[in-house]
Amino acid sequence: MTSFLILNLPHVVLRELWTHFTLYELIILSFCSRKMSQLVKFNYNKSRQSYMILSGRHNPPKLTFRISSQRYSVLSVRKSTELKKKKKWEEVSIEGQTVPLVSNSRDNYDIYCEDQRAGITMLVDYFFDIFGKTPNRIWAAPPFLWVLELSKRKTDLTSIKGYRGLDEKKPMSEEEFKYVMKNSWTSAFHILVPKSFRYTGTFENLDTFVTWNPSWLSLENLFSMGETIASIILNDNSNFTKKDMNLFMKHWFNNNMKRLRSLNVKVHNLTQVGLYDGLEEHMVTIKEPKFITYFGMTLELPAGSVGLRRDDGMIAAAALTFSGYLVVSVFNEIDICCQKVEGTFYNLPRIGVI
Repeated sequence: MTSFLILNLPHVVLRELWTHFTLYELIILSFCSRKMSQLVKFNYNKSRQSYMILSGRHNPPKLTFRISSQRYSVLSVRKSTELKKKKKWEEVSIEGQTVPLVSNSRDNYDIYCEDQRAGITMLVDYFFDIFGKTPNRIWAAPPFLWVLELSKRKTDLTSIKGYRGLDEKKPMSEEEFKYVMKNSWTSAFHILVPKSFRYTGTFENLDTFVTWNPSWLSLENLFSMGETIASIILNDNSNFTKKDMNLFMKHWFNNNMKRLRSLNVKVHNLTQVGLYDGLEEHMVTIKEPKFITYFGMTLELPAGSVGLRRDDGMIAAAALTFSGYLVVSVFNEIDICCQKVEGTFYNLPRIGVI
């Protein structure tokens, strides 16, 4: 007879019992034996909501599980050479491999592997096999950028720290940035890089691109981003001027940046005059309010605002937020009611959160 009496319970009882365990608790339970892992797999409700972060920002790489709004559990992968510092551990079987498991606390465990990459890959594969779960978010930084390759589904968010260790003066290389762009299978891409970083390549297809300290971006970068990225959010002060934004609007008007749907940027000395210089005859008045989604908030572009209409029927309208950001929203003419503008002076409306 098995020493695990829980294994003798009917499946209908186990399915109900599993609902009282957190995902993290079931993971630790599944490590007890191969039979236990199969029992957890068979009775776990894979439609159950859970939240998991794969982090490669610091050593050791880890998986973090949100238990509640204020409680997180962590499973880290450390090098085997560190194990001798520990006095007590247990051996568990994961994906057919026997590895040491150390309990630091109720919500903090370490496993030890000769190869950290192989270890974290093993865990991600195991969780997908047993629980049907893959990370909701991925955080990465050099030298652990390879964690980006491990997700089996599109993530909600990928967050990149684009410098090495704690030294913000040592940015990632252009090749590393290209690697990050290529391997980020995500809805929202966030990156923080030093001001000294420079990039001259293209950008991958993304729904949302967010960066802090955007002074590393050039106008050519913005042109390139607009071809492949729907929503561009540049937090903090940029080096862009009113003249740059006028060139940006002209570049968009000439049937470029077809993917772009919104741009949020802080511009030096931006006034309400000059954004549409040279484009006056292509301006229209928006007769109905237009609602814009901005970083999870909803902004209203009021009726009477002006926009720039392109030959393909797309309209770009700009406004200023009360926090000083220029918001450019791009939408189809058929979504709104508009008419040709009379006159040549255009005020940028001030908009706030609804």
